[in-house]
Amino acid sequence: MAVFERYSCATAVGAGLLLSLSLPAVGQGVSTWCSKFDQTSEDQRLKTMVIQVKSSDGTVDADLAAKFKFANTLQAILTKANSKQKPEALVTTMVDSFRTVDGDERQPKSHLRMKVSARPGEAQLRPADLVADQGDDSIVPVGFFNRFDLSNFPAGHCGEARIVFAKKPQAGRRLLIIFEGKVTPKELKNENEQLTESDCRPVAEFWASLIDKSAQQRADALQKFYFDGDMGTFGRLPIPPMSFENLGGSNRGQVRANLFINGPANPWQLREWLLRKHGDRLAFDVVTVKDNPLTEFYDTTKASTLPEPNRGAAELADFQDRFKKEMLKSLVSNNAVGSGDAVRALSTEIQMAHGFGFGQGLTAEFDEFESTSQGDADIPKPDSGFQNGIDQAKKPLGSDLTIQQVINRATALTCHGCHQPEGVTRPAGFRLEIAPNVFWPKTLNFVHIDEDSKLSEALSRSFIPFRAALLKDHLCRDLEGAPAGQPVTAELFALRKAAPAPLALGTSSLQSLRQELATAASPSQRAAIQEIINDEQIVRRRAERSLPGSLWPYRRTH
Repeated sequence: MAVFERYSCATAVGAGLLLSLSLPAVGQGVSTWCSKFDQTSEDQRLKTMVIQVKSSDGTVDADLAAKFKFANTLQAILTKANSKQKPEALVTTMVDSFRTVDGDERQPKSHLRMKVSARPGEAQLRPADLVADQGDDSIVPVGFFNRFDLSNFPAGHCGEARIVFAKKPQAGRRLLIIFEGKVTPKELKNENEQLTESDCRPVAEFWASLIDKSAQQRADALQKFYFDGDMGTFGRLPIPPMSFENLGGSNRGQVRANLFINGPANPWQLREWLLRKHGDRLAFDVVTVKDNPLTEFYDTTKASTLPEPNRGAAELADFQDRFKKEMLKSLVSNNAVGSGDAVRALSTEIQMAHGFGFGQGLTAEFDEFESTSQGDADIPKPDSGFQNGIDQAKKPLGSDLTIQQVINRATALTCHGCHQPEGVTRPAGFRLEIAPNVFWPKTLNFVHIDEDSKLSEALSRSFIPFRAALLKDHLCRDLEGAPAGQPVTAELFALRKAAPAPLALGTSSLQSLRQELATAASPSQRAAIQEIINDEQIVRRRAERSLPGSLWPYRRTH
């Protein structure tokens, strides 16, 4: 059965599971694109969620490759920011972030020193080669991802629009960079304002409209959308996804990378940056990797190995306490397969799509600056005392998950667990079990899309179908309040929760700070104000991450 056939209007039977689907009657408030998901081919539906630059037969989409050259993308960002920098200079700020020797950095929230390993291979990359059109180290686009499922209306965005770039692969010299731009249909004017689902409908319809476009038309539409915020007949975003504001500069979006330049002696790592302004120049500022608690926090005996053992021990104790009181609830919140409740009617792939709807639920003060996805250094290994504490804490929650399955769920939400759940140091045939006889889906040996635009099993069979179902549910619901019948995949969206309460994430204080920054008389004043702005952005990013998603109870960064 084809992946998207599970979401047709007909009843689908697969693996002995019955999934009855129904669409609402088309009426006021229901998008005209609703029926498109049932009247077109699987391949075209796929292109509303992910657009691959290279097809399975090796054919390259020349229009996409030309329009989204790495240098072109960086230049579009710089131009919108009124910066006179060149793309090479901007890339230099990323390469320079690898030039540290083995040392440590201060965690921005807890201020705990955390170890950061040197990346001499990446530090030796030449920025000019990375932005070149050709050459062994030139970077090219490999995939475009619609993450409408990450929408959060109180926080003021309609998910993300992502581009994955990759260096031409060579033995021991791989590099993939993902630009994760927030999609903001309008700026929130004050702390009491939030988006509605209707505000995000034009964005959903833009992605759905790709069904009807030729390859060239699709490339043109994506170029206008990513670089200019132009959605054609669906309107225009005030700030395009590929802008410094939506890649970190205004408490939105981020840039992440998979690093594997150093060769087999140095582990594959994932790191993260925010794109920020420093005067009239832009820079990739290093930040912590989200949803990646320091692995040592799981093991009480590891406190002495931290750069600041006493402070580290206090942070470790706080992490373990909050894991049991806060994180555990979200990790076991949906134990559908284990308990055999009504959600059992869903296919296993859908349940795995977002980990049964479970999330970590911890704020960012425990995150570290690197996630090592090769070897077992970043695999959580709770000591016996912490395991006993988890066991006692989960009993009142009525969960029949084992301790290892709980830890596996926590692992699956980290970069390591999402990108390398099997692990090169794991026993042959190992799978990450997240419920009895249910396993986290497979990757492509560290990545979910590779240099040839090939997609992982996790993406093609789990994540993307799930995201398509969410998009379809949104398009097929009456947003003006008239009865719209049962939602698409009724059993799946029985788990869907109401939009969260308003959150104070307005822009008024940031606007005032930016006005002060623009009129500051001296470089030292500007630097001080910019630091305050950066701190405020961290607070707001943490506040947003504490909210459930507007389309789905839990949001994951991956």
